[in-house]
Amino acid sequence: MSGEKDKERFEPYQYEHVEGDRKFKITVVKLGENEFFAYADQMIEEGDFTPRGYGRTDKEALEACLEQIRQKRNTAIPILQEVEWEQEDPQYDFLDEEQQRLYDQLRNKVKEWMEGKIPPKYEQYMEYILLIPDMFVLLVRLLKDKRVSSSSKTWLVLAIGYFFSPIDLIAEPLFPVLGLLDDLAVAAYALNKVLTDTPAEVVEENWSGKGDILVKVEEIIEKADDLIGKRVVNGIKKIFGKIKI
Repeated sequence: MSGEKDKERFEPYQYEHVEGDRKFKITVVKLGENEFFAYADQMIEEGDFTPRGYGRTDKEALEACLEQIRQKRNTAIPILQEVEWEQEDPQYDFLDEEQQRLYDQLRNKVKEWMEGKIPPKYEQYMEYILLIPDMFVLLVRLLKDKRVSSSSKTWLVLAIGYFFSPIDLIAEPLFPVLGLLDDLAVAAYALNKVLTDTPAEVVEENWSGKGDILVKVEEIIEKADDLIGKRVVNGIKKIFGKIKI
């Protein structure tokens, strides 16, 4: 794709996103009412840092758009790679059959949510919902790590069991994936307990998701009231308060 037709169709622009002490130059590709994002030093991401909605199109159209940006701005934007959610679901040999099944279900729920049209009021949850599958994997990895104490593994068992529970404390019939946010909060509280007697580097070594897991745990706990509501947070605190180790 090239020429005036493409210029009318694609509307790229760039801005700087600050996350903690890190800065990312984000290329925003606007296609109609939909937007896509490309880090200056990473691959295309679907849905990250979305200020005005979410959309998707085929790889060729996005690559054509990035080529136009390269030529127009002389910017070293990398060749488009396959987006994460179009890759085959990872198979982890340390997950048993039931755990792998749950992990696949979590990824599918998040994938379906990301592929739909997300109302603006739910966009604030996006970065946390994306963490959920990897957070579950982290709990299982730490449970199998010999460097984690038996007392800390009690918290991990609690959080993993909560993921398997069919009960969602957050009722959202139109967007059921939001019901996973309480699972995420329980995982964060469990990891906070684990970190009291487990070196931070052990947790970091077992983390396969994006971002600093230690920062994410702190953020989830700090924002828990806003993410899932005080009633649910108080219920989670009661669960942890009843366990004496």
